Amino acid sequence: MVRSPNPVSVSKMEPISEEDPLLSPKRSETPSLMHLLTMTVFAFPMSVIWATMGMVVLPAESLRLFPRDEAMYLGFMLTVVAFAQLICPVAGQLSDRCRSKWGKRRPYILFGTLVALVSIAGLWSSSQLRIPMLFFGCLFFSQCALNIIYSAQASIVPDNFTQDKGTVSGVVSCLQLTGNFSGMIWIIMTWNMDYHYAYGTHLVLLSLAAIIVCQIQERPTDGDPENAITWETIAQSFLIDLEGDRDFFLVFVGRTLFYMSMSCQTFLYYYFRDMMQVEDEGLVRYRMAVLCLISTFIGMCSSFPLGKASDHPKIGRKSLIYFACITMACVYIAYCLVPAFIGPTRIGLYTVYAMGGVYGLGFAGYLSVDYALALDCMPEKQKGSSEALGLWGIAGFAGSMLGPLLGGFILQMHSLPEGGYSYQGWVMMLSTGVVCFLLSAVVTSFIKKVN
Repeated sequence: MVRSPNPVSVSKMEPISEEDPLLSPKRSETPSLMHLLTMTVFAFPMSVIWATMGMVVLPAESLRLFPRDEAMYLGFMLTVVAFAQLICPVAGQLSDRCRSKWGKRRPYILFGTLVALVSIAGLWSSSQLRIPMLFFGCLFFSQCALNIIYSAQASIVPDNFTQDKGTVSGVVSCLQLTGNFSGMIWIIMTWNMDYHYAYGTHLVLLSLAAIIVCQIQERPTDGDPENAITWETIAQSFLIDLEGDRDFFLVFVGRTLFYMSMSCQTFLYYYFRDMMQVEDEGLVRYRMAVLCLISTFIGMCSSFPLGKASDHPKIGRKSLIYFACITMACVYIAYCLVPAFIGPTRIGLYTVYAMGGVYGLGFAGYLSVDYALALDCMPEKQKGSSEALGLWGIAGFAGSMLGPLLGGFILQMHSLPEGGYSYQGWVMMLSTGVVCFLLSAVVTSFIKKVN
């Protein structure tokens, strides 16, 4: 079963009148940059949360709560994060059919924000008290809430306009990378402080984003005809028509493989410890933050122009996907070679940092067309936009679940008696990432709706 994003559904419903506000001339016009930023602002706090959680906080939590099996339990934590993504199509379907004077999206954004705030506070408390089961529960509910927000908020753009999708994708990728960048700045500024303060930052950013998004005016839907949800429609929200929506299916598979490869980055927290021989935990967080800062800064500077370039017919979407996958695969190969040929020296560290910059450029190439590719290939009849975008979102988290499980298993099979993981384990784990990057590019090449 698979999922992915999709524009406004008109199937199984009455035809929409040309006078409908969503189909007015304004919907075909490109909004101002400020309007775009307002509609997509949640990409920023979510990126801060996922960057700091995935790269630093969850690895640190796994060490705190499970000091003897940190890699395996980190994989379990990321699996919980991935399972929470299954709520996206259901939340999207509920949002698409919401009847409210506030519109379709804002009620779910507010509900998701409230649940997220309570759950993140629970993460903070359960970690301080060292209650692993409570931590896992709060992690699950916090991610469910973030995914509800994501599914509803991602459809505000296709609700309002349909042109210049590459530009929109560029704006979203800029916000995501700026969020990553800001998260790493925070880690560097607080590297010798308690990492739990990151949870407080998450609470503040989510609250501010909710206030901004709720200023957007939506068409009231309380007078719309009721379109009831059934178990059958819920089951259908997880399915893709392989005949009618084959390109959408390929987008889903390619995205899953890409994020499986990206998940190798999560284990770099331990790579610095094992291959670069950084023993102090605070210094590991600092090195990781510097690496991510370099990567994100380069990606942040290049993602918007790459997104605009993808609208040009001679460049298109797929060429940037190929560029991203090949570039990032080469970086993983370099990570394998550095310990063997340079070692844990200053030059070796700088080489890892430099490769992080190359990785950021490749990631910007992918991220700049990721959203646009989904919008180009969304199911045309069967799903509403929020439902389809929620399904598309599952692809990223399916990869983020499978990748860490596979990577954690490989590393655990090569654990050393004195602690840490062997060079052979790191080579095998990073090699799986190389293979998945290349497979993602191959799958994308079969998409026919875009060049």
